[in-house]
Amino acid sequence: MIVRWLKRLCVVAGILLVSYLIAVGLFYWNWMMPHEKLPEGREQYGEQILINPEYQDLANSIDNLIKEKTKSLSVPSLSASFAIDNELVWSGTSGLANIEQRIPATISSQYRSGSVSKSLTSLVVARLLDQGKFKVDMPINNYLRDYPKGDVITSRMLGNHTAGIRHYKYSLSIWPPNDFLLDEEFDSVEESLEIFKEDDLLFKPGTNFSYSSYGYNLLSFILEEVSDTPFLELIQKEVFDPLQMSNTGADKAGIKNDQRVNFYNTKPNYYGQAYPVNLSVKWAGGGFLSTSTDLVKAGLSVINDNYISDEARIILFTPPNKNGEGPCGYGFGWTVCKYPVLVGSDAPITTYSHGGSSEGGVSFLMVIPEEGVVIAIHSNTTLSGGSNNMRLIVEEIASMILANKR
Repeated sequence: MIVRWLKRLCVVAGILLVSYLIAVGLFYWNWMMPHEKLPEGREQYGEQILINPEYQDLANSIDNLIKEKTKSLSVPSLSASFAIDNELVWSGTSGLANIEQRIPATISSQYRSGSVSKSLTSLVVARLLDQGKFKVDMPINNYLRDYPKGDVITSRMLGNHTAGIRHYKYSLSIWPPNDFLLDEEFDSVEESLEIFKEDDLLFKPGTNFSYSSYGYNLLSFILEEVSDTPFLELIQKEVFDPLQMSNTGADKAGIKNDQRVNFYNTKPNYYGQAYPVNLSVKWAGGGFLSTSTDLVKAGLSVINDNYISDEARIILFTPPNKNGEGPCGYGFGWTVCKYPVLVGSDAPITTYSHGGSSEGGVSFLMVIPEEGVVIAIHSNTTLSGGSNNMRLIVEEIASMILANKR
């Protein structure tokens, strides 16, 4: 009798496993494997604006570059912008914001900025620090009272990814089986913490480095508590309004937004629709829409003495020893690098940067403080290699700018 039941149980388990694997296969075939041909000549769509005519030749070269990259990388569109000597110089686009309707990308087209949202959140931190609202090295339970392990986690650990909080994970208990693709609506930041709040820490806080978007969820809840203001209102007040980032905001599912681009998955010469995720689970860590022009404004703010203090800058741009080996380390919402990778620099050059990868969007933001140079780029695709391809384009643009300055 027992043997018979065990056999039946094994058959049922096998059927369930096969059914699950078929469902996963169909999901990836429908959503992760592009089947439609990308339209030829899409790189000829777009627009550009040159604010400083002194850089006309440079702007033309960079415009040609993003057109060429739109085609060679098989992306629907690219949006780029740069500043020189602390002033916005040029913004431009190449390609289609909406392939199906042949709508060109414009300078005000809004793209998913992915984890560049962490850099935007770091500016809220800097502003509240300068206002004396909280301290980054205080245990977070000084503000939250009863968060699990909150007596040994600090805001600085959350900001530089040394708190031990997990990142996205695969799980058989959710669908799709990766919470990077979560499409659940959360009504508040506090509610979104339930996704990971009771999970074990990856290590003792402060002893190691592990990148975590969810750590920024928790950080944004602390910011809410110390300011007594919902996070989306707070970042609007402290960052988007004072920096005149009029085309930046939360990517809210189900809200009509004519400026928002369509989101795609692409592979060489093919495209498909990106899976319709809901980003309310991670506003602070990866949930904002923006334009490359607005990201340049954010980049300029960190080298502007009138926006944040020197003390706040030290916190944002000082990596802990735990992740500071080699040419790059992670500060607080920014990767800090010092190495001679850029053509036109005669000595090691410091950069502050962040990349972003989201479902249907990749981005990269770089600041070269010594030169007053800021460069940002977006694309409306989930690109193989993530934001690394965007980083390479930004480095190429940086080399062109530095060579021009010399």
